[in-house]
Amino acid sequence: MSAKIVFYKIRASDKRFECSCLDNDRNIIKIISSDNENFTDDIINMFSYNCIFCSYGNFHYDDTVISYIIKNKNKFNLILREPKNIVKDIYIFSNTVLTEPEAEWDEYKYSNLFKSIDISVLLMPKKKRVSFEQAQYNLKLNTGGTIQDVRNIQYIYKNYCIEELKVRKIINDEYKINSTSLDSVSTGISILRSLYLRETKLKWNSIKNKTSAYDEIVL
Repeated sequence: MSAKIVFYKIRASDKRFECSCLDNDRNIIKIISSDNENFTDDIINMFSYNCIFCSYGNFHYDDTVISYIIKNKNKFNLILREPKNIVKDIYIFSNTVLTEPEAEWDEYKYSNLFKSIDISVLLMPKKKRVSFEQAQYNLKLNTGGTIQDVRNIQYIYKNYCIEELKVRKIINDEYKINSTSLDSVSTGISILRSLYLRETKLKWNSIKNKTSAYDEIVL
C-alpha cells in the first residue's frame, strides 16, 4: 500500500491510559500515556496524521476508544480537566465497549475519523477469529506492554498481510468495493453483490431491503 502505515495499540485501566505507535518507515515508537497531562491532545494530534493506523481487533475496540477521545475533546479540556478524571472516564467507556451492546457505543465505532486496518478482520472470518492474546500465543511471540504489542502487530502485518493486501487492492479496483475493511466471507458477498448489480443495472438502494427465495433471484 502506498500510504504510510502506523501500527498502534491501546491499554486502558482506571489508573492509566497508554497508546503506543510504531512508524513502519522510520521504526519510531511514540508512547502517549496519562503521565502527560495533555495526553488526549497528543492522541488527537497523532490520529490526525494522513496515514493508515493498523492494529489487531481495533475495528471493535481500539478505533472506537480513540474516536471517543477525539469526539470528546471539549469535555476533557473544559469539564474533566484533571488527567485522573479523564483516565477514569475513558476506562468506563472502554468497559462499555467490551461489555455492553453495540447500540450503546456504535456512534463511535462508525465515526470513520481516521483510516485504519484491522489485521484480525483481514486474515480471519468472524467465526475463526481469535483474540490478540491468543494470536500472539499461537505465533509464539513475546508479550509485554503496548510497545511489544505494536512490534507484534508489525510482525503479523509484514509476514501475513502484505500479500493479502495486494490481492485486496486488485479486488477493490475491479469491483469498486472496500475489501480492506472486510473479512474473506464478506468480501465474497460484496463481489457477488457487485456482479449482480453490474449485470442487472440495478442500484443497491433499490434492492437492499428486499428478500427473495433463491430460485426466484435473477442471475
